[in-house]
Amino acid sequence: MWPMDLLELFEESSLKSDDLKEIGLIDFEFVGDPQILEVHVFTTSKFEGEPTESSEMRPQWFNVNDIPFDTMWPDDHLWFPLFLNGTKFKGYFLFEGHDKILKQTLDKVDSLPDE
Repeated sequence: MWPMDLLELFEESSLKSDDLKEIGLIDFEFVGDPQILEVHVFTTSKFEGEPTESSEMRPQWFNVNDIPFDTMWPDDHLWFPLFLNGTKFKGYFLFEGHDKILKQTLDKVDSLPDE
């Protein structure tokens, strides 16, 4: 049986890796929805396979300077630079709808809760 992070990676991208490292943890809350989504962000530079489109994603490669933040979730431009720099982080975003951030926190951390 695969750990959930490896299973999720394979199901969403067709990639395999035994070297995932958790780098971020973000809680997303949406006005009118009592459920808070806890999202774990992982990184790796070692993987097998070719990324394949799934119902969850359509993989594309971008130059780091050309990441299309204007077509992504509005919080991505805030935490993605930390991710790219290898900095661990923990965040919280309260959204109204899918494109308006009402409240946010984003902190660099030395470790994440499950470490």
